Amino acid sequence: MKVSNFRDAQMKLLYSSDDIIRDCGCFTSVNINGLRAGVQYNVIPDQAEARKVYWIRLTDLELDIRLARDHGEDGLVKLLEDWTKGDGLSCTIERKTMLIDASPWGPTVPFYNNLKEVLNGRKINMHQAVFPGATDSRHIRIKGIHAYGFTPFRNTLILLHDHDEYLNSQIFLEGVAIYTDLLAKLTSEGMN
Repeated sequence: MKVSNFRDAQMKLLYSSDDIIRDCGCFTSVNINGLRAGVQYNVIPDQAEARKVYWIRLTDLELDIRLARDHGEDGLVKLLEDWTKGDGLSCTIERKTMLIDASPWGPTVPFYNNLKEVLNGRKINMHQAVFPGATDSRHIRIKGIHAYGFTPFRNTLILLHDHDEYLNSQIFLEGVAIYTDLLAKLTSEGMN
């Protein structure tokens, strides 16, 4: 119940705006990735086991937790201790993704300026957001190289890995054109 209440409060943060574009770095997500229980129909199982470990295991329940930018690892440990305190439960962090600082962003960054110019040329506003899910960029950033993600999917709900994730074909083709313009700009002018 404590986990469910926390998740509900975090989801309110996510949907506190009517804006279709959500900043996934502003809330901490908590999800059960899968649940397996029972061995036959019409028999109530004596135990249930969640599968596909990503982050946390609370006794037989495994959760995927993605931290908000302002919810540090110490805060997560304290939260987990609170969830398990007094209920005879224990908690083990099974897998931790290394915390890596975000790459700098803004007018002093050449990639930012090139991207902004391409988008301005198409009369498209840029929305900046942090997506806390693990990406390949973390392997580049850990070596001290700046890395940026860019998704040209405007006017599209963020349904990453959801059961009804989709992308309108016209939005996809617009994204291809944006990448074409951006790559041409980066290769002809460089990162100056």
